[in-house]
Amino acid sequence: MANRLGIRAPRITLFIFGGVSEIATEPPSAGAEFAMAIVGPMVSFGLAALFWEPEPLVAPSTPLLAMFKYLAWLNLILGAFNLIPGFPLDGGRVLRAIIWRFTGNYEAAAICPGSGRQSLP
Repeated sequence: MANRLGIRAPRITLFIFGGVSEIATEPPSAGAEFAMAIVGPMVSFGLAALFWEPEPLVAPSTPLLAMFKYLAWLNLILGAFNLIPGFPLDGGRVLRAIIWRFTGNYEAAAICPGSGRQSLP
């Protein structure tokens, strides 16, 4: 998503709970921040739906059905976990984008610890 928005992202590191993108610059707008943050959880929810849907095709094979259900639940939980509104999770970035959009002030939205661009007194 960052590349699509014109922000260079040379590397993505994948972890058990998702990935971390190394981006060259901060997003230029609240909309860009929101789009970059929401895409990860949406992919998890899409994968959950994809793994849940083939149930009629794999129902005769109990182990295969169990694997598909497990992957569906795993991705559903992962997507929900990443939407927890705490920085640096995607949910924290989504919340920051929403606050930024409504206040028009990145500094006011970025008061969460570890956000990188905090206003200090």
